[in-house]
Amino acid sequence: MNELHEHKWDWNDAEQRWICSGCGLVAESDNPSVEPCIGCGADVGPDEVYCQECVASWYESSAVISVSNCRCQVGRWLSQGRVLSFQPASNWQELEADAQQAVEQAGGAINLSGVYDCPGTLAQRAVW
Repeated sequence: MNELHEHKWDWNDAEQRWICSGCGLVAESDNPSVEPCIGCGADVGPDEVYCQECVASWYESSAVISVSNCRCQVGRWLSQGRVLSFQPASNWQELEADAQQAVEQAGGAINLSGVYDCPGTLAQRAVW
């Protein structure tokens, strides 16, 4: 069977492994509901694509521009367990005019709340 479908894993006692009853695919792990992290290959839950460590390192290494209440803050995401919190740079006010310009160049505006990519040259000027 070559069509795409959600696998229904059944334990096969004779073969001592998990097999999809729909297509006959043999599971690569002892727990077929656990898929590997796309970033590092570690086991993650059935509804997750990346492990917590990969998510934390990706967010913590990336500066962003947060727009809210017509203000532009250069900051970054910090991981605290499964919670991400926004930490503005300590000098975000000095960077605000350039951050606003970057948002507008990206097609946004200060009255459109959201999170925007931060250009590398601006991110390098952020003080944490």
